[in-house]
Amino acid sequence: MGAMRVRLLTAISLVTIATACTSAPRTSASTSFHTQLDADWKYWMTQYPEMATSVGYPGQDTRWTDYSASAIDARAAYLKQSLTQVAKIDRAGLDAADQVNYDLYKDLIETAVTGLDFHNDAVPIRGVIPHNLLMPMNQLEGVQQDIPNTIAVMPVATRDDYDHIVSRLQGVPALVDQTIALLEQGLAAKVTPPKITLRDVPDQVTAQIVADPHVRVILARAANLHRAGHGPIGQHVDDPDLGLFGFR
Repeated sequence: MGAMRVRLLTAISLVTIATACTSAPRTSASTSFHTQLDADWKYWMTQYPEMATSVGYPGQDTRWTDYSASAIDARAAYLKQSLTQVAKIDRAGLDAADQVNYDLYKDLIETAVTGLDFHNDAVPIRGVIPHNLLMPMNQLEGVQQDIPNTIAVMPVATRDDYDHIVSRLQGVPALVDQTIALLEQGLAAKVTPPKITLRDVPDQVTAQIVADPHVRVILARAANLHRAGHGPIGQHVDDPDLGLFGFR
């Protein structure tokens, strides 16, 4: 239920930004505002590929968010610059609808910038809880949730779609290592979540470990595609020489 609320609130924030992007520019201020919205949208979608996948933004389905120190710092710098740029736009030069969009968007960015002082992630999209970089795992979020949830919503219509899934799976070890590094930073800084928020995490991790990989939803989808006559995508599902998800 918590994951559903996260997706709902994220969707509301994204709709706010996307709706503003589609309004027709009428003035110099409006042109500047919409240009920034478009640039920021593209930037955040490429920085958070999982989010891009969930909203159907193209070209990001092979990667995970980079949580290296340099990537985190770069996103924080971009967020601050985005706030500086939006503050330069003449709000009075916007029509009534765009003034509302401006107020909402500026509030999103200001809140995200404030959150940087508390080690929150830079992305200016609100969820049920902020994603704290020093406490990246709890029963509502973390690699044990994000990986299966992202894979579950990825397209599975073509061979390329499955290649994208495989590429993402190959990137999981690096994502896990980055998460461990963030957890260690949190421990060193004595920034840790309340024990109760971690109660269900071990079971969530265990739930991703199965004795028979053929029970995986991905393999089931592949087999269904082959049985439906959609080419060779799922024809080797039962080949013991193939990897966990049925591809070499």
